[in-house]
Amino acid sequence: MDFQTALRLQRAGRLAEAAEIYRQILRRAPEHFDALHAFGMLRFQSGDLVEAERMIAAALRVNPRAADAHFHHGSVLLRLNRIQDSVRSFDAAIGLKPDFVEALGNRGHALANLKRFDEALADFDRIVSLRPNLVGGWLNRGGLLGGMGRPEEALASLERALKLEPANADARHLQADLLFWMNRYEERRRPMEPISPSGRGPAGMGQSRRRPRRAETACRRFDLLRESRGAQSGDAEAWSNCANLLFELKRFDEASEAYRKTLEIAPDLSYVRGFLAQCRLRTCDWRFLASDRAEIEAALRAGKPVLDPWAASSSSDRRRISSPARASPRLMVTRLRRHACGKARAIVTKR
Repeated sequence: MDFQTALRLQRAGRLAEAAEIYRQILRRAPEHFDALHAFGMLRFQSGDLVEAERMIAAALRVNPRAADAHFHHGSVLLRLNRIQDSVRSFDAAIGLKPDFVEALGNRGHALANLKRFDEALADFDRIVSLRPNLVGGWLNRGGLLGGMGRPEEALASLERALKLEPANADARHLQADLLFWMNRYEERRRPMEPISPSGRGPAGMGQSRRRPRRAETACRRFDLLRESRGAQSGDAEAWSNCANLLFELKRFDEASEAYRKTLEIAPDLSYVRGFLAQCRLRTCDWRFLASDRAEIEAALRAGKPVLDPWAASSSSDRRRISSPARASPRLMVTRLRRHACGKARAIVTKR
């Protein structure tokens, strides 16, 4: 049995059989580059990241000029959260193969995690230059620009992605989040605090003009998302973000229904219960006042993130429900964070 047989078995998902052949090959030839590299990738597929890294590193000692091996090594290091080391591996892969789009993408995500945003953007710019029809390139570029506090450029990138793939739910969701996010900060007339690609705070400050049509545009986007994702797949985030936007537009009856749907899908989202309580009070729906108050009090005492409990305290002694851990009532726009940093995962391709 030879290397090609093992490779075919690996690609067919018969990993145990392939692994046995790789072991036999390496017993006969410990420096067999292809076997070391492929066995390392098999370990990666199996979830044994430490062993995968060790074997691919051994392969690179045999052949340090293999761009694919450097890329795979960097991808494993990224999964191991050894981000600086992964950047060095991607540097080596790109040095050997300058148009290596997958390596540019993974390096961009790694650099964003290191808060080297300008360098990350340069990698994403390079990707869309090399592959202008690659939807993911425009999508990731848009997510990063949004995280850098450059929402207009982010929206332009997302429009390019949607021209290529109009039904792309991720692009529509991120676009809706950006429009929603911009409208909220403009409505409050305070400096924007864009979420960084690391998801850990502001990436920059800026001031924007009011755009009164943004909110309605974003709302239409969320209506599409509810039809394409939330209604069919049970996506609590799509329903929650839609509810948040309806709340901002003071469409409280519709917001209540969207928050209720969110809780049907994800009942542990305690902050949603707080917003639902606010909606009910603003529409004078007193039927659930006692239960809403009890649930908010319990969440606050448990230290869970929940809305400032004015709704519950309106008919009770405020001193009774003072919380040791008061949660911020800021609306949650989670998809922007995910697209800016959450794709920093290994992209392993069969070559």
